[in-house]
Amino acid sequence: MNINPETLVFLKELKQNNNKPWFESNKDSYLSAKINTQLWFADLLTAINEFDTLEIKDPKKCMPRIYRDLRFSKDKTPYSPRLSAMIYRSKQEQKCNFYLHIEPSNSFLGGGLYVPTSSQLKLIRDDIDYDASDIKKVLNSAAFKNNYGELSGDRLIKIPKGFNPNHPEAELLKLKQYLVMHHFTDEEVCSSPFMENVIKIYKQALPLFFFFDRALSFKE
Repeated sequence: MNINPETLVFLKELKQNNNKPWFESNKDSYLSAKINTQLWFADLLTAINEFDTLEIKDPKKCMPRIYRDLRFSKDKTPYSPRLSAMIYRSKQEQKCNFYLHIEPSNSFLGGGLYVPTSSQLKLIRDDIDYDASDIKKVLNSAAFKNNYGELSGDRLIKIPKGFNPNHPEAELLKLKQYLVMHHFTDEEVCSSPFMENVIKIYKQALPLFFFFDRALSFKE
Protein backbone atom coordinates (compact mmCIF):
# COMPACT_ATOMS: atom_id res chain seq x y z
CA MET A 1 0.00 0.00 0.00
CA ASN A 2 0.99 3.65 -0.42
CA ILE A 3 0.83 6.75 1.74
CA ASN A 4 -2.40 8.35 0.55
CA PRO A 5 -2.02 11.87 -0.89
CA GLU A 6 -5.04 12.79 1.25
CA THR A 7 -2.91 12.09 4.32
CA LEU A 8 -0.57 14.91 3.31
CA VAL A 9 -3.52 17.14 2.45
CA PHE A 10 -4.92 16.66 5.96
CA LEU A 11 -1.56 17.42 7.57
CA LYS A 12 -1.11 20.55 5.47
CA GLU A 13 -4.57 21.80 6.38
CA LEU A 14 -4.00 20.96 10.04
CA LYS A 15 -0.87 23.12 10.06
CA GLN A 16 -2.94 26.01 8.70
CA ASN A 17 -5.84 25.39 11.12
CA ASN A 18 -4.19 24.11 14.28
CA ASN A 19 -7.11 24.53 16.66
CA LYS A 20 -9.61 22.29 18.38
CA PRO A 21 -12.80 23.35 16.50
CA TRP A 22 -11.22 22.68 13.10
CA PHE A 23 -9.70 19.39 14.25
CA GLU A 24 -12.97 18.15 15.71
CA SER A 25 -14.84 18.98 12.52
CA ASN A 26 -12.20 17.10 10.51
CA LYS A 27 -11.81 14.13 12.86
CA ASP A 28 -12.76 11.64 10.14
CA SER A 29 -9.94 12.94 7.92
CA TYR A 30 -7.52 12.55 10.82
CA LEU A 31 -8.61 8.98 11.50
CA SER A 32 -8.24 8.09 7.81
CA ALA A 33 -4.73 9.59 7.76
CA LYS A 34 -3.81 7.81 10.99
CA ILE A 35 -5.04 4.42 9.79
CA ASN A 36 -3.38 4.83 6.40
CA THR A 37 -0.04 5.65 8.04
CA GLN A 38 -0.32 2.92 10.68
CA LEU A 39 -0.94 0.25 8.05
CA TRP A 40 1.95 1.54 5.94
CA PHE A 41 4.29 1.62 8.95
CA ALA A 42 3.22 -1.92 9.88
CA ASP A 43 4.33 -3.20 6.48
CA LEU A 44 7.59 -1.22 6.76
CA LEU A 45 8.43 -2.62 10.20
CA THR A 46 7.71 -6.16 9.02
CA ALA A 47 10.05 -5.69 6.06
CA ILE A 48 12.84 -4.16 8.16
CA ASN A 49 12.60 -6.91 10.77
CA GLU A 50 13.63 -9.41 8.11
CA PHE A 51 17.18 -7.98 7.97
CA ASP A 52 17.57 -5.90 11.17
CA THR A 53 15.85 -7.25 14.28
CA LEU A 54 13.47 -4.71 15.81
CA GLU A 55 12.53 -4.39 19.46
CA ILE A 56 9.00 -3.15 18.71
CA LYS A 57 7.06 -4.20 15.62
CA ASP A 58 3.64 -2.74 16.45
CA PRO A 59 3.28 0.71 14.80
CA LYS A 60 0.75 1.76 17.45
CA LYS A 61 3.56 1.55 20.02
CA CYS A 62 6.02 3.44 17.79
CA MET A 63 3.87 6.36 16.68
CA PRO A 64 3.56 9.37 19.03
CA ARG A 65 0.14 10.87 19.65
CA ILE A 66 -0.94 13.80 17.50
CA TYR A 67 -2.05 15.63 20.65
CA ARG A 68 0.79 17.82 21.91
CA ASP A 69 1.82 18.11 25.57
CA LEU A 70 1.44 21.84 26.21
CA ARG A 71 2.42 21.93 29.89
CA PHE A 72 5.99 23.14 29.37
CA SER A 73 5.80 24.55 25.84
CA LYS A 74 5.58 28.15 24.71
CA ASP A 75 3.93 26.87 21.52
CA LYS A 76 0.30 26.30 22.50
CA THR A 77 -0.92 24.83 19.21
CA PRO A 78 -2.69 21.65 20.32
CA TYR A 79 -1.75 19.23 17.51
CA SER A 80 1.41 18.02 15.79
CA PRO A 81 0.97 18.51 12.00
CA ARG A 82 2.95 15.35 11.24
CA LEU A 83 2.68 11.58 11.50
CA SER A 84 5.83 9.76 12.52
CA ALA A 85 7.25 6.60 13.99
CA MET A 86 10.33 5.59 15.96
CA ILE A 87 12.00 2.47 14.61
CA TYR A 88 13.47 0.77 17.67
CA ARG A 89 16.28 -1.62 16.86
CA SER A 90 16.67 -4.59 19.22
CA LYS A 91 18.58 -3.64 22.35
CA GLN A 92 20.98 -6.25 23.63
CA GLU A 93 23.07 -3.17 24.36
CA GLN A 94 22.27 0.45 23.57
CA LYS A 95 21.75 0.75 19.83
CA CYS A 96 21.12 3.53 17.36
CA ASN A 97 17.49 3.95 16.32
CA PHE A 98 15.74 5.43 13.30
CA TYR A 99 12.91 7.94 13.07
CA LEU A 100 10.59 8.33 10.06
CA HIS A 101 8.80 11.67 9.82
CA ILE A 102 5.86 12.34 7.46
CA GLU A 103 5.02 16.01 7.02
CA PRO A 104 4.24 18.05 3.90
CA SER A 105 7.48 19.49 2.47
CA ASN A 106 9.43 18.11 5.45
CA SER A 107 9.45 14.31 5.35
CA PHE A 108 12.64 12.50 6.29
CA LEU A 109 14.31 9.39 7.62
CA GLY A 110 16.77 10.17 10.38
CA GLY A 111 18.62 8.35 13.07
CA GLY A 112 21.66 7.87 15.21
CA LEU A 113 22.52 8.95 18.74
CA TYR A 114 20.45 12.02 19.56
CA VAL A 115 21.09 12.36 23.32
CA PRO A 116 24.09 10.16 24.09
CA THR A 117 25.29 10.06 27.69
CA SER A 118 28.80 11.17 28.60
CA SER A 119 29.81 7.53 29.04
CA GLN A 120 28.46 6.64 25.59
CA LEU A 121 30.33 9.55 24.02
CA LYS A 122 33.52 8.38 25.70
CA LEU A 123 33.10 4.86 24.32
CA ILE A 124 32.57 6.16 20.79
CA ARG A 125 35.41 8.68 20.97
CA ASP A 126 37.78 6.06 22.37
CA ASP A 127 36.89 3.74 19.49
CA ILE A 128 37.48 6.49 16.91
CA ASP A 129 40.75 7.41 18.62
CA TYR A 130 41.93 3.80 18.58
CA ASP A 131 41.09 3.11 14.94
CA ALA A 132 38.89 5.32 12.75
CA SER A 133 39.37 3.28 9.59
CA ASP A 134 35.99 1.51 9.81
CA ILE A 135 33.90 4.62 10.37
CA LYS A 136 35.86 6.60 7.77
CA LYS A 137 35.28 3.84 5.22
CA VAL A 138 31.52 4.16 5.77
CA LEU A 139 31.45 7.97 5.78
CA ASN A 140 33.54 8.18 2.61
CA SER A 141 31.51 5.60 0.68
CA ALA A 142 29.53 6.85 -2.32
CA ALA A 143 26.35 5.20 -1.05
CA PHE A 144 26.50 7.02 2.30
CA LYS A 145 27.41 10.39 0.77
CA ASN A 146 24.66 10.13 -1.86
CA ASN A 147 21.96 9.36 0.70
CA TYR A 148 23.08 11.21 3.83
CA GLY A 149 25.86 13.60 2.90
CA GLU A 150 27.73 13.58 6.19
CA LEU A 151 27.31 13.09 9.92
CA SER A 152 25.54 15.97 11.64
CA GLY A 153 24.92 17.03 15.21
CA ASP A 154 25.99 19.55 17.84
CA ARG A 155 29.72 19.68 18.41
CA LEU A 156 32.29 21.07 20.79
CA ILE A 157 34.37 24.08 19.81
CA LYS A 158 37.57 22.36 20.93
CA ILE A 159 38.59 18.71 20.88
CA PRO A 160 37.59 16.91 24.12
CA LYS A 161 40.08 16.72 26.94
CA GLY A 162 42.33 13.69 26.86
CA PHE A 163 42.72 13.62 23.07
CA ASN A 164 45.53 14.95 20.93
CA PRO A 165 44.63 18.54 19.90
CA ASN A 166 46.03 17.72 16.45
CA HIS A 167 44.14 14.44 16.11
CA PRO A 168 43.43 13.66 12.41
CA GLU A 169 39.80 12.87 13.30
CA ALA A 170 39.31 15.95 15.46
CA GLU A 171 35.97 16.85 13.83
CA LEU A 172 34.51 13.42 14.59
CA LEU A 173 35.74 13.61 18.18
CA LYS A 174 34.14 17.04 18.68
CA LEU A 175 30.64 15.75 17.89
CA LYS A 176 28.20 15.57 20.81
CA GLN A 177 25.57 13.89 18.63
CA TYR A 178 25.97 11.41 15.78
CA LEU A 179 23.05 11.87 13.37
CA VAL A 180 22.10 11.13 9.78
CA MET A 181 19.13 12.42 7.78
CA HIS A 182 17.65 11.90 4.33
CA HIS A 183 14.77 14.05 3.08
CA PHE A 184 11.92 12.97 0.77
CA THR A 185 9.69 15.07 -1.46
CA ASP A 186 5.91 14.87 -1.12
CA GLU A 187 5.82 13.11 -4.49
CA GLU A 188 8.26 10.47 -3.23
CA VAL A 189 6.24 9.94 -0.03
CA CYS A 190 3.06 9.16 -1.98
CA SER A 191 4.73 7.07 -4.67
CA SER A 192 4.61 3.28 -4.97
CA PRO A 193 8.41 2.86 -4.52
CA PHE A 194 8.46 4.88 -1.28
CA MET A 195 8.74 1.90 1.04
CA GLU A 196 11.40 0.33 -1.13
CA ASN A 197 13.34 3.61 -1.09
CA VAL A 198 13.06 3.96 2.70
CA ILE A 199 14.39 0.42 3.16
CA LYS A 200 17.28 1.06 0.75
CA ILE A 201 18.27 4.27 2.52
CA TYR A 202 17.84 2.61 5.94
CA LYS A 203 20.29 -0.09 4.87
CA GLN A 204 22.85 2.51 3.78
CA ALA A 205 23.10 3.75 7.39
CA LEU A 206 23.43 0.31 8.97
CA PRO A 207 27.24 -0.02 8.57
CA LEU A 208 27.60 3.25 10.49
CA PHE A 209 25.12 2.13 13.12
CA PHE A 210 26.92 -1.21 13.47
CA PHE A 211 30.09 0.76 14.23
CA PHE A 212 28.30 2.64 17.02
CA ASP A 213 26.61 -0.55 18.26
CA ARG A 214 30.02 -2.19 18.59
CA ALA A 215 31.55 0.80 20.37
CA LEU A 216 28.67 0.98 22.83
CA SER A 217 28.89 -2.75 23.59
CA PHE A 218 32.24 -2.30 25.34
CA LYS A 219 32.27 -1.76 29.08
CA GLU A 220 34.30 0.95 30.72
